Amino acid sequence: MAVVAGLVACASAPSKPPPGPSEVEIRAFAAKGYAAVAVDQAVVHTRLQRWMLQGESMQVALGMPVLAAPVPVVMYLPSLGETSEAGERWRDGWAQAGYAVMSVQLSDPMNDESPALVKKAYSAESMGHRLLRLMAVVREAQHRAALGESDWVQLDWSRVAVAGFDLGAYTALALAGENIPGLEAVRTSMAAAEPAPFKLRAAIALSPYASLFAGSFEHQRFAAIQVPVLSVSSDTDTDPLGLVEGISLRRLPFDHLGGTEHQWLNFKSLPHPWLSGTAANAKVMPLAAQGREVSDHAGSIESPGKQRRRISSGHERGRRETGEDRVDRSSVSSEGALTLRLTAAQGITTAFLDAHVKGDALAREWLATDAPHWLGGLGELRHK
Repeated sequence: MAVVAGLVACASAPSKPPPGPSEVEIRAFAAKGYAAVAVDQAVVHTRLQRWMLQGESMQVALGMPVLAAPVPVVMYLPSLGETSEAGERWRDGWAQAGYAVMSVQLSDPMNDESPALVKKAYSAESMGHRLLRLMAVVREAQHRAALGESDWVQLDWSRVAVAGFDLGAYTALALAGENIPGLEAVRTSMAAAEPAPFKLRAAIALSPYASLFAGSFEHQRFAAIQVPVLSVSSDTDTDPLGLVEGISLRRLPFDHLGGTEHQWLNFKSLPHPWLSGTAANAKVMPLAAQGREVSDHAGSIESPGKQRRRISSGHERGRRETGEDRVDRSSVSSEGALTLRLTAAQGITTAFLDAHVKGDALAREWLATDAPHWLGGLGELRHK
């Protein structure tokens, strides 16, 4: 009996998943795609400051490349319960690409995570508070620049993008013009501000918020958004708070956006915590519980280079990679496989910023032609 029991135990023991892509393979994949600045050449300084604004203490994180010229700005908005230092993967990558990334937590501190408090954070009243706080932070940053503070004088507020994760993504789209009932007075107040504190040119929504309860199916809700929007999600982007009733709802903002030049980046098997770009969040669940098995089909392998970006020739652009020259790993139950997806997201979000904030025609061309081929089987990139 003991022998039988031992055999059963061996037969039922889970097999060890295949290893994910190695660091060398991930770097080679990144070199094949889009890179505004080589990672090992960029120098980024990050500062943390705490300001008292309208009687409230606000922590502001600012990451900047060492550049002499005026630097375009990305305002990064973390999700509920995160700090201003969250999203370091996105913030550091964009700063290395030549952006001043200002991150601030606009939500009220939460002493507990009761459903009532979580739901309140998504209300129009709370959204109004967040937007007004953001305006106060921007004006304080500009005031400090006027006083000659070195941390703030280089920020170019005529070239601005807003990006956010989860609740931060919801706030980003609200800033871009999402028509949320109950925000009329706040919008009137913001519109009355003269001169306008910044020129918003693009928005990035990491894990976009949409809900049946919130009326997200109403087409006119997103029609007023005229700046280009990049929405990033996945087929495993479930909402841990239960406010988004189904993963398919994440696509609603993209489908109903007004204007043009919007993009939808949807990954295969990239769990919600990893979309935050925060290392601590990605460690909350065991890797095996976060993803399901798929094949990783990434772009061609080549040695990492120092080039500013790689724009394929017409011959290469029309060529589909074959199985022999792709990174191929059979399971996403590894940190390497998930990091490969984040690397793809970093490249595409950076190209999107360059295209619409810096007005870079080569970045726009790369997004339209090369990016889908580079992404391969990791996900899909749609345009409208």
